[in-house]
Amino acid sequence: MLELTDEKLMQNVIAGKQASMNQLIIRYQNDLLRFFTRMSGNKHTAEDMVQMTFERVYRYRNGYKDDQSFKTWIWQIARNVWNSSFRKHEKLTSLTVNTDQKVRDASKTFELQQLIQTALMTLSERERELVVFYHLKGFGYKELSQIFETSEGNLRVIQCRALKKLGQVLKQLGYEH
Repeated sequence: MLELTDEKLMQNVIAGKQASMNQLIIRYQNDLLRFFTRMSGNKHTAEDMVQMTFERVYRYRNGYKDDQSFKTWIWQIARNVWNSSFRKHEKLTSLTVNTDQKVRDASKTFELQQLIQTALMTLSERERELVVFYHLKGFGYKELSQIFETSEGNLRVIQCRALKKLGQVLKQLGYEH
C-alpha cells in the first residue's frame, strides 16, 4: 500500500476526511513538540503550542493551496503560533543553570544538552528559530526563506551571527570542544 504524501493528506482534510488529519498529526506532532520545547524551554507550553498549531491547520485548511509544500505551510503556522502565543502569555527570560551540581551529577550528553538549551535561550527569538529550524529540523535556506519571508542571504547572515553568539555563550558556560 502506498503512503500518501502530506499534500494529498491535506487535500483529503479539505475534503472532510478526519483520518487524514490524524495522519498529519502523527507525522508532525513530535517534531513540533521538540521545536516548541527548544524555543520555550517548557514542555507544557510546547504541548499547548502543538495543539494550537494543529487547530490552526484545521481552521485554515481552506487557505492551503495545492501547489505549495505542506511542510513549509505547517512550519509557517507553527512559527506564527510561537510569535503570537508566546508573546501574549509569557515573557521570555534567560535561563540560569546551576551548572555546578548538575554537571557533577549528569552525564556528558545531558550536560551538553543543558548548556546548548541555555545558550539557545540567550539568542533573540528570530536567531533561535533559525538555528532550530536549520540545525535541528534540517530545513534548507530556500525553505526557510519562505517561512521567514526574507532572502536566503539575509538568513545566512543571521545564522552566522547566531552561531558566533552561541559559541561565545557556550565558552562562557565552560564548554570547549
